[in-house]
Amino acid sequence: MTSIKQAFVRIVLKNPTNASGRAGRSEFWWGFLLLAIAAGLCYASAVYVPYAGWVIATVLALLSSWLFIITLIRRMHDHNKSALLFLLPVLPIAVLYQFTGEYYVIPQTFTEPCVAAYAVSALVILYIVYLLFKPGTLGDNHYGADPCLGPTNAKAKQSAKQAAKKQAELEAQEQQAEPETK
Repeated sequence: MTSIKQAFVRIVLKNPTNASGRAGRSEFWWGFLLLAIAAGLCYASAVYVPYAGWVIATVLALLSSWLFIITLIRRMHDHNKSALLFLLPVLPIAVLYQFTGEYYVIPQTFTEPCVAAYAVSALVILYIVYLLFKPGTLGDNHYGADPCLGPTNAKAKQSAKQAAKKQAELEAQEQQAEPETK
C-alpha cells in the first residue's frame, strides 16, 4: 500500500506529465485526497485573497486537475484499459446533439432519445467508478508492471523465467522420449 508521501512524490514530482505506467488504488485515492485539499485551497484563495486570489485559484485548479487526470489515466492502465474510456460518457450526449440539436447539460425537454442518452452516460460513469474501486490487473499487463508488487517485481520476473525454462526443458525431454517409445 502506498503512503501519502509516496503518492505525492510519484504524482507530483516523478510523473507530473507521464501518463504511461500504472497507478494502484492507494496511489489514486491519495491523489484524490490531494485534489480535495487543492480544491479547498483554491476556494480559500479566491475568497480571502483580494484580486490575486482568483489568479492563484485558477493556476492551482489547473495544475491539480492536470495531475489528477494523469493519475486517473494511469489508474485505468492498471485495469489494462485505455484512457479513452473516459470519453464514453460524452459520446451519447454528442450523438443526441446530432439527432435533436439539444446541446444543454440539462436538456430543455425530456424526450425518449434524451433520456436514453443520459441513462447510457450514467451507466458508463458508474462503470468507471466501479473500476476505480476494483483491484487492478494482477501481474504485468500491456501498460507495465504491477504497482502493488513494488520491489519484489524483479524477483517475480526471475522466478517466472526460471519456471518457464524448466517447463521448456521438460517439454524437450518429452519430445526426445517420444521417438524412443515408437
